[in-house]
Amino acid sequence: MMLLSMTANADRSGTCGEEVTWTYVDATQTLTISGRGDMKNYDFGCSPWAYRGEIAKIIIEEGVTSIGDGAFYGCSGLTSITIPYSVTSIGIFTFSGCTSLSSITIPNSVTSIGFRAFAKCSSLTDIRIPDSVVSIAEGAFADCTSLTSVTIPNSVTSIEAYCFSGCRGLTSIVIPNSVTSIKGYAFENCNGLTSITIPNSVTSIGDYAFDGCHYLDSLTIGNGVKSIGTKAFYGCGMTSVIIPNSLTSIGDYAFGDCSHLTSITIGNGVTSIGEGAFFLCSSLASITIGNSVTNIGEGAFLYCSSLASIKVETGNITYDSRDGCNAIIETKTNTLIVGCKNTTIPNSVTSIGNGAFYSCRGLTSITIPNGVTSIGEKSFYECLGLTSVTIPNSVTSIEDFAFQCCSGLTSITIGNKVTSIGEGAFVSCTGLSSIKVEIGNTTYDSRDGCNGIIETKSNTLVVGSNKTTIPNGIKSIGNYAFFNCRGITSIAIPNSVTSIGDHAFSACNGLTSITIPNGVTKIGRYAFSGCDVLTTITIPNSVTSIGVCAFGQTPWYKNQPDGMLYVGKMAYCYKGTMPENTTIDIQEGTVGIAESAFSNCTGLTSINFPESIISIGGSAFAWCRNLTAITLPKGVTSLEIGVFEYCYGLTSITIPNSVTFIEDFAFQCCSGLTSITIPNSVTSIGARAFLLCKGLASATIGNGVTSIGVGAFDNCSKLSNVYCYAKDVPNTAADAFNDSNIESATLHVPAASLNDYSEAEPWKNFFRIEGLTDQELSIDGIAIDNKTAVARYTVGGLRANQHTTGLNIVRMGNGTTKKVMVK
Repeated sequence: MMLLSMTANADRSGTCGEEVTWTYVDATQTLTISGRGDMKNYDFGCSPWAYRGEIAKIIIEEGVTSIGDGAFYGCSGLTSITIPYSVTSIGIFTFSGCTSLSSITIPNSVTSIGFRAFAKCSSLTDIRIPDSVVSIAEGAFADCTSLTSVTIPNSVTSIEAYCFSGCRGLTSIVIPNSVTSIKGYAFENCNGLTSITIPNSVTSIGDYAFDGCHYLDSLTIGNGVKSIGTKAFYGCGMTSVIIPNSLTSIGDYAFGDCSHLTSITIGNGVTSIGEGAFFLCSSLASITIGNSVTNIGEGAFLYCSSLASIKVETGNITYDSRDGCNAIIETKTNTLIVGCKNTTIPNSVTSIGNGAFYSCRGLTSITIPNGVTSIGEKSFYECLGLTSVTIPNSVTSIEDFAFQCCSGLTSITIGNKVTSIGEGAFVSCTGLSSIKVEIGNTTYDSRDGCNGIIETKSNTLVVGSNKTTIPNGIKSIGNYAFFNCRGITSIAIPNSVTSIGDHAFSACNGLTSITIPNGVTKIGRYAFSGCDVLTTITIPNSVTSIGVCAFGQTPWYKNQPDGMLYVGKMAYCYKGTMPENTTIDIQEGTVGIAESAFSNCTGLTSINFPESIISIGGSAFAWCRNLTAITLPKGVTSLEIGVFEYCYGLTSITIPNSVTFIEDFAFQCCSGLTSITIPNSVTSIGARAFLLCKGLASATIGNGVTSIGVGAFDNCSKLSNVYCYAKDVPNTAADAFNDSNIESATLHVPAASLNDYSEAEPWKNFFRIEGLTDQELSIDGIAIDNKTAVARYTVGGLRANQHTTGLNIVRMGNGTTKKVMVK
């Protein structure tokens, strides 16, 4: 306050330590620190220089022994500083943000440089750290973007985390032999670094240490390094790396995205190669695995599309490259885990692992021997040159997306022992024209020469092609069945079909029109999305369920007028921007609301349903923040996933007795709800169904509920009364009422079940558990039109705690009153 009261042109002065003072001369913008001993420490940015943006020069006189924490933080005009030999330490954030400071001389007396001491000194071009310094803290020079060179003295033993992170102008740095560790992010995003030599003294290189050093094309790793951390050299530009024998572990993604790396030899000391260790090394042509490696992480060589030579050194007991196969095989399980364009699969191999040939674009042909029983997930993903595949009779399973995006694949033959074909196993095989299942397969068939794969028992077409004809008798078109079949211009769906799966015809760019037959009741998510020449769609009245974006990004959809859009008897969506304070009356005869139909329609305040509605899709009203009240029609049987999530303004909802399931997240974040009544018909309440309904004070749970999911009422912090009418304690997740104040809430349950609830988790944790009498069970709550009784009165108007013999007046939660006779 004294400083602020002085006039702007006068010299200013004060104290900044027990025996340390300061003076400031306005004319020269010079701050002088004098005295003996340590400067005071300040919270960074809270040093006493109210005018710290004006300071151009700082002189610290002999006798001052330390520069306090945050002392000159943010002195953006500071261009020079003199530090005397009496100073031994520079505190945390001391010069951080001094953006005009271009050079500084640190005297030989200084032994420590504090946390982020010079961070964001963006004009600092060079720095010489004297031999006296033994400690440079985390981030000391982080984001000094103009720094081009640094000399680290032999006295320093560790380069701490973030020390030079973001020093984009740094072109060279010498790491002395005294350094034993390079911590995480130490040189992250030092884009100017072109070469680095890690001395033999260093034993560990931390996570992200050189991540993003894109122009680092020369790397020498010393013989003392034992471990290289996660993403330590991610995205670096070197062409070759020699891994020393001292190294025992290579971290996850350590050399990921080193797109210029052409070869790698992993020394015999390495025991572990992390997940994605050489991920996206697109130029990597040859790898040699040492004989001590016992663990190769998932996707260690994923997207190494140039791989041509793979060798495991003799003597390795965990992995091998038997028969000169140019692959890595897990010895014990006979699983081929890494292959390349020159791989020959040995007859002894029994399974092809997940991602084994992932993005081997040079692979043109492969023979799968008769001993193989399984083909793993994405095992041949994006093998663009592969033209034909024969699955031998020994194979029983083809996992999800096994041949996804093999665009050159024209024909496949499925053996007669295959019993499982995963989702999207042949998705986006855009050139596929011939599909055959061998005779004798009891799980799949290619009946009538259809050029497709049909699951025999369910009559579901699971894989189609550009030449597929859907046979009569097919009931379902499976998920991804024709995904990205660009050669299809038209296709006839037989009348036997009742459902069309998720993404079934998505991205069929040649398809111009589609007629969905009368038997179809369900159209899956994104079923025709991205069919960018699909202009004509005929949808029957039989459809009662439509997934999100089923017709998105089609000319048909784009040509529809703004406003309510119906397809068949379904309310598909509101197209365009909904005006504020909109009330929607769903037209009579509508049988369902599509998934996400009104999602994020913030203008919607109310909606009226006809009694014909029997289905409402997941997230149908998600984020309708101004929707206030809902009365659901009597035919709805379930409240789908997230159907009303984030409807903050929803204050009341009437759930009919027809509803049997309340799915996950159905009312998540409906903070305006103060009470909820769940009818007897409901048997399960899904995970986090009422998560973060912070206004919910009372919940009534019907007697049909048998299960309550994880976090179903989590964070309902105002919950004070729960009425659960189930005589058998529902199977309830332990955290169903987490953070919902049940330690001070009352639980009301059937009197006959009082002991059971008192001993069961999480019910026993309620503050008070009260029994409901038979009279209350027959009169109260959901037994009377599914509305909770909130008060009882005698015929004389006196308030009663419980029903009495004779006539009772009952006030319900919806504001109505009822006369109840108790015998």
